[in-house]
Amino acid sequence: MTWLKDKSFRKDNDMLVIVIIGLMSLIIWAHGETFFACPGDTSVDTAVFQTMGYMMKRGYLPYVDSFDHKGPLLYFIHYLGSLINTNSGVGLFQVINYFFTFFFAYKIARFKLSRPESLLSVLIGCMILLNNHKEVADVEEFSMGFICVSLYIFLDYLINNKTTNKKIFITGLCCGAVFLIKMNQVSCWIVFCIFIFAEHIKNKRFKELRKIVAIFISGFASIVLIFSVWLLWKGCLSAAVYDYFFFNFKYIGTRSGLLTSIEYWLTYEFFMFAVVAMAFFVCKDKRVNGVYLSYMIASFCFIAFMEDTSCHHGLILIPAVIYPIACILDSLKEYSEIKRIIMIGIIACMIIPAWFREIKPIPYKLTHPNENSLSNELNEICGIIRDNTDYYDKISVYGNWDVVYIFSDRAHATKYSFQNPIKSCDEKILGEYIDGLRIEKPKIIVLQGDGWGDYDGDIKEFLEEEEYDLIYQAYREDGNGPMVFKANR
Repeated sequence: MTWLKDKSFRKDNDMLVIVIIGLMSLIIWAHGETFFACPGDTSVDTAVFQTMGYMMKRGYLPYVDSFDHKGPLLYFIHYLGSLINTNSGVGLFQVINYFFTFFFAYKIARFKLSRPESLLSVLIGCMILLNNHKEVADVEEFSMGFICVSLYIFLDYLINNKTTNKKIFITGLCCGAVFLIKMNQVSCWIVFCIFIFAEHIKNKRFKELRKIVAIFISGFASIVLIFSVWLLWKGCLSAAVYDYFFFNFKYIGTRSGLLTSIEYWLTYEFFMFAVVAMAFFVCKDKRVNGVYLSYMIASFCFIAFMEDTSCHHGLILIPAVIYPIACILDSLKEYSEIKRIIMIGIIACMIIPAWFREIKPIPYKLTHPNENSLSNELNEICGIIRDNTDYYDKISVYGNWDVVYIFSDRAHATKYSFQNPIKSCDEKILGEYIDGLRIEKPKIIVLQGDGWGDYDGDIKEFLEEEEYDLIYQAYREDGNGPMVFKANR
């Protein structure tokens, strides 16, 4: 009877953890721009991915009919989201991703801690997310779940010597999924796989190694081949390979520089603290903690070497900090009073204020459903587009403001929904864009302004030659507001 009560208590605790993790996932989504009750003016990158999904829903092909340089799985997720709702549908997949991220982060912490302490570790680790998740539905966001699942499997093998063919396959599958989202986020698999490979070679476990490699590769290939075959069938595999692999290297070369990038990422206090803590714990377990420290350093390098200081790249560091946090709390188990004081301080000074900020705007959103939260400029521009075009007419936005396509419900002309900053990576892009405009002659062309797409150079020449009339200009003191041109025909 006592055993049954204990088992029932554990089940109740597990269910409570699942409920809390589910609520955390919903709160973060509700605070963001794709929340169903009050969708907002999504960020630059998110709008590009949403536009890709929207164009795919309308029958256009990625890379060929609509240009971008991320992996095909990211676009497929946004395509599925667009089938639900053009703006907020992808939010369903965000919630699922958050849940798996938090749940497996919790399971990672359970290697060292009790249930409440493991949940606290997840809440502490989420501080990076709460500080940097504003650009929702982004690349790194959809990689977190896959990384957390694989980290759990790797650590289970290193700590408990537990693994199964199914887990190895899932690890390969997760690696393939992240590879199809963004290549520089696979540091987890590179480091742990190299270590496991070297360890098997050292111990002369060749038969077991061959089996592990074969199963891992089959998991990786299962998802990569599916997308490769689909892209080949649709006739856009070569374009996908060029845009995703070769163009990305050009794109890196236009960024802020390596030293600037390293300096920026060194300011991620939570992550740097976790790295230092992990270095301290290496002496206690060189095998597990040494490999884990190598993974953390590799993750930092993979981000820094992209020479970008956009904060959303830091989201993939969230899975990396959970285990070090668990190690820190576990090291305090002999100092129960000090540990209790530290935990109370963290909850009172960090966790409660941070999550309160997330929860605060949600009641208003729920009590004002479907309230238009777009800027006045965007509302006016989208209204003008809908009034002057029909669903099958194409428009174009000069700059990087793809949210116009989403909220006006119009497809973009030419393959380039945006031109800045990609035109600085390849000088042919602007020429191809202008040539495409001459062929397709969209009814409406929007100039973003703000330095992203101004009325000058080639676009000014095109608008004058093709007799486009200015029908709207947003008033700003600097005179650099968005402009809307309509074809005079």
